[in-house]
Amino acid sequence: ASSTSVQSDDEFLFPIGANEVWEGVWFPAVISAATDGLKVSATIPSGATGRKRIAWGNTGSADSDITTDTGATFQWLIQTYGRIAFIVTNGSNAGNVQFRWAQNVSGGANTTMKAGSFLIATRMA
Repeated sequence: ASSTSVQSDDEFLFPIGANEVWEGVWFPAVISAATDGLKVSATIPSGATGRKRIAWGNTGSADSDITTDTGATFQWLIQTYGRIAFIVTNGSNAGNVQFRWAQNVSGGANTTMKAGSFLIATRMA
């Protein structure tokens, strides 16, 4: 309920092979107190590069590199879906693309990833 340290989500990950390129969209359905917000990040294999674009509700969007444990923080609406589009270009190290999340600001209410959240990832090369 009050952790601001991003944790790996057991359901939102996929394997990526050496020299592969993947793109996709993660649609997290979240319930959060309006003051707590949400923090998201992803881990990728060493040598991989990536970008993500986050859009949530009707309040805005943000672009950033995907790097290990660098969270993109934003205010999440109390009960809504977000959209996180991404592309990952891998180097020579196979591994996982692992999505992570936590509360942006420590609060007394739980932040919950709800059923209906989903991830679509497609290998492009």
